[in-house]
Amino acid sequence: MGFCNRDYDAESERQKQVEEFNRMNHINQTYEFVKKMREEYKKLEMSVWECFELLNEIVDDSDPKLDEPQIEHLL
Repeated sequence: MGFCNRDYDAESERQKQVEEFNRMNHINQTYEFVKKMREEYKKLEMSVWECFELLNEIVDDSDPKLDEPQIEHLL
């Protein structure tokens, strides 16, 4: 699975946000970071469906189809 090429205007604010998000994801792809995050978030418990519903509160700046709820993408 590779990166999706998105067709954004190079000067758009969304493009800047997506680039920064991707940059930070690459920086944080380490064993130490994942270990730290697992420790920090292991205390959070929710059902799978609660997690799905939480998706509707997230705005995915890399998704050009913002008019559809995130849960529709999931399902």
